[in-house]
Amino acid sequence: MTMPPLLAISTSLSGTAMTAREQRNDDVSNAMTHNNPRLEQLRQKAMQALSESHSAEQIVLLQDLQIYQAELELQNQELAESQQRLALQRRHFQLLYDLVPLPIVTIDSNGIIQDSNHASCQLLQHQGALRGKSLYRFFTQEDSHWLYQTLLLRSDEVVTSPALQMRQLSRMLIMSVIHTAQIPNDEGGFIVVLEDQTEEIRARHSRRMLDAFVDHGLALVTCLTPSGNIEHLSSHLRELLDVDDNYLGKDVNQIFPDNVCDVLLQQLQKVIASQQTSSFTVAINNGAQRHFSGRALPPDPATGCVSIFLYDVTDQYESDEQLRLAMRVFSEGHEGIIVTNADQHIMMVNRAFEAITGYCFEEVQGCTPAILSSGLQSQEFYQQLWQQLNQTGSWAGEITNRRKDGSLYPQWLQISSVVTSGGDISHYIAVFSDISERKRKEEQIRQLAFYDPLTGCANRNLLEDRIIHAITSSQRHQRVFAVLFIDLDHFKDINDIYGHDIGDVVLKQAAQRIRAEVRESDTVCRFGGDEFVVLMPEMSDYDAHIKAKDILGRLSLPLNFPSYQLKPSASIGITSYPKDGSTYAELMRKADIAMYQAKHSGRETTAVFDEQLALQYERSVMVDTGLRQALQDDEVYVAYQPQIDLRDGSVVGVEALVRWHSAKLGRITPSEFIPIAERSQVIESIGLFVLNTALRDIGRLNRRLNQQLHLSVNVSSRQFWHSQFLLHLHHQLNTEGFPANLLTLELTESLAMENPERASLVMRAIQSAGIGLSIDDFGTGYSSLAYLKALPFDTLKIDRSFVKDIGVKDDDEAICKAVISLADTLGKRTIAEGVELQQQADFLTQQQCHFAQGFLYSQALAIDELEAFVAERTAS
Repeated sequence: MTMPPLLAISTSLSGTAMTAREQRNDDVSNAMTHNNPRLEQLRQKAMQALSESHSAEQIVLLQDLQIYQAELELQNQELAESQQRLALQRRHFQLLYDLVPLPIVTIDSNGIIQDSNHASCQLLQHQGALRGKSLYRFFTQEDSHWLYQTLLLRSDEVVTSPALQMRQLSRMLIMSVIHTAQIPNDEGGFIVVLEDQTEEIRARHSRRMLDAFVDHGLALVTCLTPSGNIEHLSSHLRELLDVDDNYLGKDVNQIFPDNVCDVLLQQLQKVIASQQTSSFTVAINNGAQRHFSGRALPPDPATGCVSIFLYDVTDQYESDEQLRLAMRVFSEGHEGIIVTNADQHIMMVNRAFEAITGYCFEEVQGCTPAILSSGLQSQEFYQQLWQQLNQTGSWAGEITNRRKDGSLYPQWLQISSVVTSGGDISHYIAVFSDISERKRKEEQIRQLAFYDPLTGCANRNLLEDRIIHAITSSQRHQRVFAVLFIDLDHFKDINDIYGHDIGDVVLKQAAQRIRAEVRESDTVCRFGGDEFVVLMPEMSDYDAHIKAKDILGRLSLPLNFPSYQLKPSASIGITSYPKDGSTYAELMRKADIAMYQAKHSGRETTAVFDEQLALQYERSVMVDTGLRQALQDDEVYVAYQPQIDLRDGSVVGVEALVRWHSAKLGRITPSEFIPIAERSQVIESIGLFVLNTALRDIGRLNRRLNQQLHLSVNVSSRQFWHSQFLLHLHHQLNTEGFPANLLTLELTESLAMENPERASLVMRAIQSAGIGLSIDDFGTGYSSLAYLKALPFDTLKIDRSFVKDIGVKDDDEAICKAVISLADTLGKRTIAEGVELQQQADFLTQQQCHFAQGFLYSQALAIDELEAFVAERTAS
């Protein structure tokens, strides 16, 4: 086991550090006493011989003494040699003692230095030997007390002091003290090893100062060994990484996140290889992303450790990111940006500016924004702009500017002033966007909101707004205005026959023609599908009536298509303010009533509202409403008027006629409710009801009476042009088992003339199925004989308006003759309706009319009454 330095030195000193004199005295004393029995024996013999006479024994004694003297001389010689050796060892020891780098002194129990080496003299900076000096004198009173207490302990083990302050020297020493029994004398003493800790203490102090500086500084510091172990972590870095104080010697992978570890090891290798400082950046995420700028210093020459400083630049990084984002917004944004100095000279523009204006930065640098001026804004406009900008620091508004190519464009402009901390304006920033597309879309929205997309006319919203404005203005200035309500006649039939594309053409042409007849100040509105309204400010109903006639004339002009021609017509109702109302709703309601009166008056005419018209309109509304419910409540039924062969008086057929008896309104005549039904879709339901009922009733009657009565059914325009009409007709014939050749469909003359070509196609399809066709109310319309000749029909029906004046008016008789003659020429049969007098029947028979029906023979009968009537006429 290796002996501690202080114990080894103590043992060496105890075994060899005696002087030569002391050793010799001990040897002589020992030789003369306890250690030489022979000498004692010789002494005793000598004493005895001296007391006796000389003898041989004395001679022997002398010889022994001589021999012993020789031995002593030899021993003295050996002793001298031994002393020389000891002196040499002493010198060697002292040399070694002085050469020992550790300062060592031996002291007695009073602290007096008994011996010292050269290192201790240098440490204590004392000239000459220290022997006899008190060790206490070299230390402060407080630190000397520690030495005093330690000497009292007389410990056989090494006692080490804390750092002790020297009295006159600014140095700190550590004492290692051990008690020894032989040194410096028999009473024993102490061996003291002095260790100068001044530099280490200062280094530790500096290290603590450095750590404190690092811990309280801005940088996060770590020191890494060349192998990547942690030598030091500053407190801030430990806190950031949530690392305790037990980090020393740990691998960097155990402390830092993977991404940071990779960067640190890369920097470690880099600075070791290059021996130069390296800079880098790294991000650490400890719940929140933090960004650091790092510097790795070259390795320490003594330890090889690399110090790495991390500076938290998160705020700067975020500021830089915001700045980069701002610059990106500035350079890549869709809005143009201009930055000027306080004198309004352009300093910066972005790409959007160049794209919008057509100018590049070099062309406008140093210029003022006036280079973009269109000249459309007044001087007063700019004065107000600058006044607001100077007062509030900002201005925003719409402005028109000019591009480099000279084109004008609307722009939304925002200007802000940049003010220094001293309150002075340093810059102006203008942000603008080209709002041409937005204006276009706004106009589209406005068009959609206030104008009809098909015709370009105002829509209901705009009409209402303008009528309300006209009411307000007219009240204020005591003026009048008129409202025309225009409805195109038979427009639904046009849609059904020719399709909606042609209907749209008709609507657009009608809108153009109406606009051509009115003033710029008038408002033309497409109110509904085929309805138009014209607001005519400062115009009386009389003047409006004249203008309405002009509109009708223009609307009635033919519309030419590749294979046909259409002749539109319209009905116009007229109201005026304030005579007919003081609100938008009232004026529109009464204009609508007047329009329906024009419809009832035969269409293609005008009507000015009056109260009688209102009553009629209310009646028509009641009828229309009641009629829609009548079919569901079984208030509508079918009656049958017999048709008589004028040659023999036999019943050859019946006409199915619809009748309505309302529970609320009483009996309503067909002449009243049929026109109303034709203006709505309810006529289709009524027509199907009549057809289905008549086929069933007459089919059963024929079977019961074994008759072959023909059935005539009226077909409305809506039914005839319906795409499913023929299909439904065939289905009902098959369902009821009714022979097609016993069915005749009656079409009005005006229906056939709506579209003669298409009507002819449908009529031929009907005829091909064996069904008969009759032209009803012939002579009341304006049909062309050329078209009439081309139509496939079987019978012409003479209207009751001509029949009733037979024998009264020659003109009506002439018309009846002409119709019968025309039919005969064309090979068609004739039937007269409304025959009430025998005189009428005789005339028709004389003119060779084939059939007749009317009150002369029978009114319209219920099916039971018809069966009795037929049975009776057959029997007679």
